[in-house]
Amino acid sequence: MEELKSFKDKVVHVLQKYPESRNSDKELLKGYIIEHHPELVIRTRQRVAMITLDDLMKLPNFETLRRNRQVIQNDNELYRPTSSVVLAARANKEKSYRHAEVREAKAKKITITL
Repeated sequence: MEELKSFKDKVVHVLQKYPESRNSDKELLKGYIIEHHPELVIRTRQRVAMITLDDLMKLPNFETLRRNRQVIQNDNELYRPTSSVVLAARANKEKSYRHAEVREAKAKKITITL
């Protein structure tokens, strides 16, 4: 449990330091790597930052980062998206999921009562 709390704290740190990570899970991953795994970042001669596929496997699951971001933003109401477009898109997506869940529940109820 302590490991999960520590991980969530790391995600909070990235969301706080990199506002663009509040709108994009790819930016969240980028910030997470820069802040918490800088030893994995390779700089090319052109100063392009890279990470190898083998080193990518050393990172936590991308889905874990995303879920932690969701909890922090939705449940804890911290570091909300800064883009109104992202806010609207996420609200629409959540609404469509809720409608799908209601339709599914009604369909199950009908089949159970028959």
